[in-house]
Amino acid sequence: MSKILYVFSLITCILYLQVGLYTYKLNSKSKICKLFFLLNILLSIWSFAFSFEYLAESSFDISFWYKLSSVGWCSFASITLYLVLNLTKNKFLNYFFVKFLVVLPAFVTMFINIFFIDPSVTASGFFPSIISILDFSYNFIYLLLSIILIYFWGKKSLKLKEKKQARLIFISSVISFLLNLSVQTILPAFGIHTVHDSGQFCALVMVLGVCYAIKRYQFLRVPSSLITEELLTEIMDLTFIVDTDGNITNVNKKIKDILGYDSNVLTNTSILDIIKEKSIENLLVDIDNLKNTIRFNKITIFSSYGESIPFSISVTPLIDSITKELLSILIVGHDMRIVENLQNEIKKHNLTSEKLKKSNEKIEHINNKLLETNTILKEKACRDGLTNLYNHQHINELLKLELIKANRSKGALSLMMLDIDFFKVVNDNFGHQIGDKVLVTLGNLINSKVDKIGISGRYGGEEFIILLPNLDLDKAYEIANDIRVSIGQLKFEIDDLNITVSIGVCQYDLKETSTLLINRADNLLYKAKKNGRNRVEK
Repeated sequence: MSKILYVFSLITCILYLQVGLYTYKLNSKSKICKLFFLLNILLSIWSFAFSFEYLAESSFDISFWYKLSSVGWCSFASITLYLVLNLTKNKFLNYFFVKFLVVLPAFVTMFINIFFIDPSVTASGFFPSIISILDFSYNFIYLLLSIILIYFWGKKSLKLKEKKQARLIFISSVISFLLNLSVQTILPAFGIHTVHDSGQFCALVMVLGVCYAIKRYQFLRVPSSLITEELLTEIMDLTFIVDTDGNITNVNKKIKDILGYDSNVLTNTSILDIIKEKSIENLLVDIDNLKNTIRFNKITIFSSYGESIPFSISVTPLIDSITKELLSILIVGHDMRIVENLQNEIKKHNLTSEKLKKSNEKIEHINNKLLETNTILKEKACRDGLTNLYNHQHINELLKLELIKANRSKGALSLMMLDIDFFKVVNDNFGHQIGDKVLVTLGNLINSKVDKIGISGRYGGEEFIILLPNLDLDKAYEIANDIRVSIGQLKFEIDDLNITVSIGVCQYDLKETSTLLINRADNLLYKAKKNGRNRVEK
């Protein structure tokens, strides 16, 4: 039985590590992801140590593995509660003493178990009983409180996505909680003993539930930095970028001119603080179903002076072209006082229908401009900001589409991976601005060479990728050599700056995955590096 538990506990340890790493990679900048990753690390330590404790025979081995495992199980309840407080955006986290109280029991119980508890010795008396009761109470109360917070978070939320997230996490947490309580406390109270110290197995249910909620409903936010200052400047009307919670993340300079607000004053405040309209509030409640631009002919917006100003506004969802997830919403407002003054002038001076027509053309021009801006935003989302080639994510999606086409037509498809030789030396000797210039120049050259026959992208750093549909390996090899020679002939008007590249070229084998195809090209690229650089390997 001990060997079975040993194997099962090791498998559990590996699962925790995989789940933690997978979630962390989804958004490494997210505090929730970092906390969930830490929780999985602690659970993996718990499982790893217990796997060896199950097989330990000497009192020293039993004590060592027990004390190591206490790092995991003593911290589990505190980190879980802290994670839930962050996930539910609990206002009590603003107070330092609350954070202190959340993590304090973890350190206290860990200290006691490491320095005062010896599992190899059967203890009896008042002190061990008190320690056992305190440990049970700490874990029971913290985990139960976490479940309650998740329940009320979902119940109070007005957003369907958050309700689904909360329901999934709540159900998996309750199952994990009740399973652990039954195995560790309730069944032993009735004389039914199952697996001793099996909490690390029960916690797996909750962790998998949280992981699925992260993957399925993507409650990790995409940063609003995708919307550049350049684009905001181009829009001449009042403009807000609002996140999916309804908070303002960015504004343009017209805010100061028209409403009198400084941009830093409005950042992170609710859009409903200045647009107090029921229609906008209802739109934010049902924001997950916002798929197309919605226009409002007359909406009142309050200035910093308390003045109510009429605007016609458009609300445009900014949607990721690959994942189809809503990133933010773009609210553009046109000051209706101009239109109202124009209408008054029409009535006063009995303007002709021609002036009315021009007014309509002006409004139509504004609408067309909004549509053009939305097109620019969508295009920016799939382009590399420096070279303007397709970015890593988008080129991978295009590769998958090309593989589907190649499988259907049984036609040829070649792939090229290109890397600048000694690029770090360029940055170190000439500076990063020159390094950026080299990347832009190479990107332009590559694009000019394959623009009509293939697709080019920046794969990362100084590495580029080129897809060549309907071209076999020999033809792709010729194009690669042409690119390599052309790059070697580039002049940058800087002494001693000569750029060469190494290239790996391979042809797609039918039914091969995109990952395997890229790995083959990558291996050939490194072969070119190994064989002296400034060469093509196929």
